[in-house]
Amino acid sequence: MAIYALGDSIAKGVYLNKEGRYIVNKEAMLEKLFKKLELEFRNYSVFGATADKGYELFQRKKRLYLEDSFVFVLFGGNDCNFHWDEVARDPRAIHQPLLSLDFFAQKYESLLEDMKKSGLKPIPITLPPLNHEAFFTFLSQNFSGSAILSWLGESKNIFLWQENYDKKIREIAEKLSLPLLDLRQILLNEDHYSDYICLDGMHLNPQGQSLLSERLLQPIKSILK
Repeated sequence: MAIYALGDSIAKGVYLNKEGRYIVNKEAMLEKLFKKLELEFRNYSVFGATADKGYELFQRKKRLYLEDSFVFVLFGGNDCNFHWDEVARDPRAIHQPLLSLDFFAQKYESLLEDMKKSGLKPIPITLPPLNHEAFFTFLSQNFSGSAILSWLGESKNIFLWQENYDKKIREIAEKLSLPLLDLRQILLNEDHYSDYICLDGMHLNPQGQSLLSERLLQPIKSILK
């Protein structure tokens, strides 16, 4: 049995290092986890990917997936994001996310259904919570923080907006009767989940990836049995 992952940079194990560069963690969350289980693991995740991009990637690489294998799927973090340069330039305008909530849900569900039809076992992964204060501070290094805040209202609204995409993931998993790997709740149960998030407010830092590789071990064992 082979195990696969298809998702964005979080699924890939990317984090922001002290020098401000995005790099792949050699002890990435999923890689470390499946190494413990001594299972063959292939990660087809791509930095910056959205659900529609994931759908295209799956169509192109479908032949590489062995039938009856598990595929851990993580999208939504990029999909819900905005073109912040445009927001900062004109905070009075109407701005759309990279993928609208409805379009995200449509492509995400289509991807999971297509995996099932291909003889695979997709496992949706919930989104790690944003550290909205760090996220806003990080944005403000490159764009006008006051302009962005005038559009947002308050920084917490970006946390709530991302949460909508997480809720869609949960709804779709339930609709398709799929098990869910809930890394979001594991982090929210921590006293200070922000300790496990990078300075950009989005990506898991090495400590967060290490924590999840331990806390997700038993849930994954239950899914795979």
